[in-house]
Amino acid sequence: MRKMTTIELRNITKQFVTPDKAGTFKAVDDVSLRIEAGKFVTLLGPSGCGKTTILRMIAGFETPTAGEILVDGKRINDLPPDKRDSAMVFQSYALFPHLSVFNNVAFGLELKQMSAALIAEKVNAALQMVGLAGLENRQPNQLSGGQQQRVALARALVMEPSVLLFDEPLSNLDAKLRVHMRREIRHIQRQLGLTSVYVTHDQSEAMSLSDQVIVMNHGVIEQIGEPAEVYQKPASEFVADFIGVANFLDAEVLATEAEKTVVRLLDTPFAVPGRRDDLQPGEQVRLVIRPETVRLGREGAFAATVTYSTYMGPSQEYSIDLGGIRLQVEQPDPVGKERFAENSQVMVSFREESLHIVKKH
Repeated sequence: MRKMTTIELRNITKQFVTPDKAGTFKAVDDVSLRIEAGKFVTLLGPSGCGKTTILRMIAGFETPTAGEILVDGKRINDLPPDKRDSAMVFQSYALFPHLSVFNNVAFGLELKQMSAALIAEKVNAALQMVGLAGLENRQPNQLSGGQQQRVALARALVMEPSVLLFDEPLSNLDAKLRVHMRREIRHIQRQLGLTSVYVTHDQSEAMSLSDQVIVMNHGVIEQIGEPAEVYQKPASEFVADFIGVANFLDAEVLATEAEKTVVRLLDTPFAVPGRRDDLQPGEQVRLVIRPETVRLGREGAFAATVTYSTYMGPSQEYSIDLGGIRLQVEQPDPVGKERFAENSQVMVSFREESLHIVKKH
């Protein structure tokens, strides 16, 4: 039975020298988190947020400036990469162009001086798992991008690591193949129960792959939560804006009650579900409203003008002008529903349970 492994980062900081060598900057700033055994966790954020640096520190390719990395409670800061029970799948595939598929996958096992029979058994099992059985003798230049990425995945899996690390492995693939490959990766991860850490700036990948999403910005963690939580209840304006598309409307807190927070939005009181003890009456806040939760019709609470309308197949997308406020609206499954042309007048309404409050910067 495969060993289940936990990863813990305690107050991890990583400093680098600036390009002009005049000083230092913190790529990761006092980050603490715990990744439970067997979970698939995604580090998500824009370029330069620190996510790849954290991954490389877990792998052993970077050393923390301060703090501790623990695997199953044991400190691994000083262990070299080859002594850590982990394997990484890289963005660039990093295949040996002169070796066959079989020999690429077998490379790490050969370094361990395993017998030829055992190597063949393990390589064939790994290739079967990633759907490449029968391609053992191909060269990398005879494979598609998706097949090359599968070879890279097989090369990591064949080492039977306790921790699997992914550094934006699908970014070089076309959109359709990315969707297919992330389903395959998730299926294999669940099948093996491997603790996995995946770095991406693609929020769709993070949402579809993860048990937990860790949203990072400027070297710190903005939010940790399940995909539905970070989408529906973002901890900050940054998270709301980075995960999907969000509308932001200014509002004023009128009252905080046991099960709801009453706000004034567009001169109308709304009872937003959920207690918020961190808010005070009279405080100015921002309401997050997702485009797919805005209702357009001939009846509603507020009058608006359609400024943009386009049919996208699965949805009809609009921009509307609501008293000088621009909102993005997405009407899912538009078949059989009225479509509103540009410059037409519509009525707008919001469901209170679809509103979410974030503090102003």
